[in-house]
Amino acid sequence: MDPWGEFSSGGVQVTHFQAMEARPENKNLAIVSGVVRRASFAEYSWAGLKVLPQMIAAVRSDAEGLAIAKAYCLVDKDGLLQGDEKPLELKGGTKTSVRILGFRHDELAAGGIAGISLEFANVSATHRMNPSPINVGGWEKSEMRSWLNEDYFAKLPDDLRPLVEPAWKLTNNVGRVRKENDVSVVRRNADGPDRLWLLSLSEVYGSFSSKDEDKLWSPSTYDAEGAQYQLYESKEVSTTSYSFCKKDGAYSLWWLRSLLVGNSNSFHCVYRDGGWDGWIFADRGWGVSPGFCF
Repeated sequence: MDPWGEFSSGGVQVTHFQAMEARPENKNLAIVSGVVRRASFAEYSWAGLKVLPQMIAAVRSDAEGLAIAKAYCLVDKDGLLQGDEKPLELKGGTKTSVRILGFRHDELAAGGIAGISLEFANVSATHRMNPSPINVGGWEKSEMRSWLNEDYFAKLPDDLRPLVEPAWKLTNNVGRVRKENDVSVVRRNADGPDRLWLLSLSEVYGSFSSKDEDKLWSPSTYDAEGAQYQLYESKEVSTTSYSFCKKDGAYSLWWLRSLLVGNSNSFHCVYRDGGWDGWIFADRGWGVSPGFCF
């Protein structure tokens, strides 16, 4: 029996991975569905990576998706992400890098889930969230969101830009929360999905409602903005263990899309030491380190 069955997903013919780890003879398999197996994430071209997210998204379970990632050297031998970086040069000459955040995590605007989600591994630019110190309307109405999805997106390399899949991101798009743990304020953007987006507080640090030591007001409101990405989970990031969150680049603070629910002025960011800070006025020009989906 051929261990590689095929089925159709969304009109796309995808190779279905089946138990490579149980078949030692498959470990040296070089080419499957036109994808040349490389030794690391950094060695793949963007064109070469195009099929892998489709394969990972199309399988029946997260375990099968992770098996594909392992077979193609996107994770380590234990199936964990280690933050391996792929160099990237933006139009205009800025040199940066990206790394995999996780698999089968984000909801695509076109339907289904994203096979791979990625983020910039360092601070690649600086920009303000809004022209004035307000957070009313949240991420959805922010100047930052428009700038990322238009001006900054245009700076991505020509071979990467067409591969980016718009995704729905859940965010407090109202502003100051008057009632503790009000998850009704967390919603999709009414005007459409995002091609580039900032991470949320919970996507980096994990659940806040289960951490008594944080004393964060309205923790469930933050938790509703998304589960922790596999990369940060693999690196055991929490609000008390966060050195992995430090990123190089201008100012070294990087914005999150989560606003401070207790006031109308601020958004959260990741501080210089990797910890989180919520008292950053929206008109400050701090670091930008966006995510995107394949």
